[in-house]
Amino acid sequence: MSRTNEPHVLLGLDVGGTKTEAVAVSLRDGRHCRQLLEGSNYQGRGIRRAAEVWSEAIEKCLAPWAGRITEVAAAGLGVAGLDRPRDEAVIRPELEKILGSVPFVLVNDLFLVLRAGTPDGVGVAVISGTGCNAGGVAADGRRFRVGGIGPDFGDLGSATDIGIEALRKAFRALDGRDPPTVLGEIIRSRLGLERLDDIVDFFLADGPEIPGGGRMDAGLLAPLVFQAAGAGDAPAAAILEWAGKELGLAVRAVARRLFERAEPFRLVMGGSVLQRGQSPHLNDALLADVRAEFPSVVPVVLGWRPVSGAVRYALDLFEGARRNEAARAARCALVDGVFSPLEA
Repeated sequence: MSRTNEPHVLLGLDVGGTKTEAVAVSLRDGRHCRQLLEGSNYQGRGIRRAAEVWSEAIEKCLAPWAGRITEVAAAGLGVAGLDRPRDEAVIRPELEKILGSVPFVLVNDLFLVLRAGTPDGVGVAVISGTGCNAGGVAADGRRFRVGGIGPDFGDLGSATDIGIEALRKAFRALDGRDPPTVLGEIIRSRLGLERLDDIVDFFLADGPEIPGGGRMDAGLLAPLVFQAAGAGDAPAAAILEWAGKELGLAVRAVARRLFERAEPFRLVMGGSVLQRGQSPHLNDALLADVRAEFPSVVPVVLGWRPVSGAVRYALDLFEGARRNEAARAARCALVDGVFSPLEA
């Protein structure tokens, strides 16, 4: 696989707002290590704390090789919060300090989903989880991305947006401004409330934790919307269809920049909302919206952890100008063998 005196470890890092995941894989023998730490989006944590988490994750991941960064041949890094050139100017120097002379690819974490879900990194990816965005890569290497900054800036279709819409419809149905829905009762029951409006307590600065622990987040209500839609609740289904169309709009904006109307391309769907939704309303609405303009789109629901895309980026960089296809195939198989499909 590699000469004994050469660096032989591929390093992948997936930096998100809720978790940071690192994976290291040896090209010599397939030995690997995975570490999972707290979220480290620098926009929410500050660059000093974020860099501390990145450094800790990488150091722990290299424990099988005595923590030696010199064993790393290449790294792929997907970082949430890498939205503008100004963000890269903050993030890149910190990673250079940590990695030293190790060559690395640095991308927004969205592109990890695309690289993990395609054989060559070409296509469009859309994410809906805590936040949402879409981006893609053309066959000639051109990239384009939309969204990722937040709903105040036009990004709609995330778990948070779905939860907020559920609250709106529940309260408006309660007083007759909107049609009846089971959402209010499902939310009340899930949170152990006597009255639906008691939910306000969870949003207060000194309010209680929700049942099971933790602070209230509207995104936590998204699974309840899928539950209600699956049971036939029309307002819940309408929320998911609205979110799907918003995500489809983002996908089409990306695809227009990179692909011809009749050109086939993979659409990789990632994030908890798209990967684990309990009813098809959202995914169906998304695909119907995209297919109205790009009828040859090929949908792929991501079946791997996004960090696998980071390791694939590292492998791409390691391969570089190498032309030994048999050796490349063996290395790809070794890397892919490290990752198990996500649970449904």
